[in-house]
Amino acid sequence: MGVEARLTTWRRGASGYEADPGAHDHPLSVGSLQKPFVAKAWASTHPSATPPGGFCDGSTCWLRAGHGEVDLVRALAVSCNSYFRQLATDTPPTTLAAILGSEGFAVPQTLAPDAAVGLPDREGVLRIRPSALLESYARLVRTPWPAGEPVRRQVLAGLREAARPGGTAAGLSRRGFWAKTGTVPAPGDPLHTWGLALAVDDTGWAILGRLEPGTGREAAAALAGPLSRLRPW
Repeated sequence: MGVEARLTTWRRGASGYEADPGAHDHPLSVGSLQKPFVAKAWASTHPSATPPGGFCDGSTCWLRAGHGEVDLVRALAVSCNSYFRQLATDTPPTTLAAILGSEGFAVPQTLAPDAAVGLPDREGVLRIRPSALLESYARLVRTPWPAGEPVRRQVLAGLREAARPGGTAAGLSRRGFWAKTGTVPAPGDPLHTWGLALAVDDTGWAILGRLEPGTGREAAAALAGPLSRLRPW
């Protein structure tokens, strides 16, 4: 008999921060939800540069068949590990640490590419409080970047595509949201993963869901019900 999945949500709205009963604001591992901020770090050290294209053959990505040709927009929509590893590799480790730290992540002084993009690393994983993560995504959609604003616009385009058919957050089944998903190892259980999905709208209202056990795609589908109740319009 399978394990019944449990969804926990945290929310940011006009009335402030809210969470499900028993959902603590303790630091979490959020996996690929870090990727937009890797793009921010890259942009800060490549002024006026256009984000590169790349080719994912699956050898260093969660999708073993590979994503093929990708740019920043598509890489966010499908959460391509290979692409973001390359962005992280092309960014000074101290800059990665500084940018992710400024967004609320607990980071070491320097940061390896795998840890920066949300993958397990020998130095561990980054963690962030749900309230801080929701704030960071609200800033992302509403506040221009001092360096790399054109890159931010591509990040937002990728997060829109993530919530559309073909994207990892397509299960939200709702228009009008930017979204990102992540999948992390279940603590102490090598046979399962936990899925995360975050959706944010242009007012800065945001919701984070964690599905235990599950994947990011499954967490996005599980958030469809809460979204229809909380944001029916």
